[in-house]
Amino acid sequence: MLPYSGEVLCALYGKYNQGIWPIQILFPVLAGMSLALTLYPWRQAGRVVGTILALAWLWAAIGFHWQHFSWINFSAGIYAGLFAMQA
Repeated sequence: MLPYSGEVLCALYGKYNQGIWPIQILFPVLAGMSLALTLYPWRQAGRVVGTILALAWLWAAIGFHWQHFSWINFSAGIYAGLFAMQA
């Protein structure tokens, strides 16, 4: 059983999306760039894709779990730490 309702989680997502609004446009661009680099590789493509993925994991750790999700879930700090370690 989750310690919060679906309405609370949806409200959290809404607050998160409003808080990061202009940056959201960058995420699909980086995803497309990673996909393009895997389909049409060049010498440094692996490093660039790896860096993008590491930054995405760090964003999930700090930008979402630590700053936003911790308001409704006491274990969000653990999630943030695990995501940061994976980055």
